[in-house]
Amino acid sequence: MTEPQFSIRGLIIAGTDTGVGKTVVACGLAAAAAYAGVSVGVIKPVESGCMEKAGRLIPADASILLEAAQSGQTLNDVCPYPLKAPLAPSVAAKLEGVSIDPNDIVKIVNEALFEFEFTLVEPAGGLLSPLADKLDSLELARLVGLPILLVAPNKLGVINHVRLCEKSIRSSGVLLWGIVLNQPSATPDESALTNREEIERFVKAPFVIELPYVSMTPEMSWPSRELMSPLIERLR
Repeated sequence: MTEPQFSIRGLIIAGTDTGVGKTVVACGLAAAAAYAGVSVGVIKPVESGCMEKAGRLIPADASILLEAAQSGQTLNDVCPYPLKAPLAPSVAAKLEGVSIDPNDIVKIVNEALFEFEFTLVEPAGGLLSPLADKLDSLELARLVGLPILLVAPNKLGVINHVRLCEKSIRSSGVLLWGIVLNQPSATPDESALTNREEIERFVKAPFVIELPYVSMTPEMSWPSRELMSPLIERLR
């Protein structure tokens, strides 16, 4: 199988908020890219709310990203800063006496960019949620020179949240690569019928793609290759 040449080295998978489906999208992209023959690195720099097993904190999102990418990385490579408290990473780190070094995170991402053909970075929380002092998803994207794929929940209120995020991204000089409207529920609200059209009217983005609801279960851990194909085609 001929390896496709993606037009960019990687993406920051950022969200308008926490719990909007960043991991769903990142896993789907990683799995689809790997299936296409591209070596994919994944990074979840900080993850809070980790469960403790045998004296070790296990980052659930990082674990499933690693499974999707089949990258050969270790869990520590993917998530160097697992935290126990289900709080914003900067708050959880302070409570647990963990010092998160922004320069270390930048170094880890740059190493993955060097090692892999394509790297997906999924920071915790929303676009401007602090990962550490002076570091959030937007600043990380600026420091490592990667564009942002913005994930937003396809529900009432999303138009405002996407517009606010788009303004922040534009003002920073970071490229907004595209927007994914992810369906967060098996029963969409009425706004889901019109959100995409309204966002396309008011937001300057190369594309807006809708994803249907995907339940993260052992039987279907991430979106199918068919669902992710519009994004994969835009990477070529």
